[in-house]
Amino acid sequence: MNYIQQAFQYKHDFWRYLVGSLLIVIASVIGQVPFTLAVFFKAFKDGKDLTALNQNDLMGLLEPNLNLFLLLISFAFGLAGLFIIVKTLHKQTLVSLTTAGKK
Repeated sequence: MNYIQQAFQYKHDFWRYLVGSLLIVIASVIGQVPFTLAVFFKAFKDGKDLTALNQNDLMGLLEPNLNLFLLLISFAFGLAGLFIIVKTLHKQTLVSLTTAGKK
């Protein structure tokens, strides 16, 4: 059995993809909250006006490593949301999601 045929063994109704996509986007947006809060806190601490800052100023407010970490959190939340949706909504294992093999 190949990878495409294997996908039809699990729940694959169209509404499941719509609901799953919406929930994954919501999880990703929730993952952006720590970065937003850190930037707001740092801007208020430094006495900067948020409305006057452009994108380069916002990215320069935090230390580069912290900035990168906080930006990547949204992707981690999205990936976690994907795994949860696949297991709960589609009733599919993570191994079957990535390969047609047994292991």
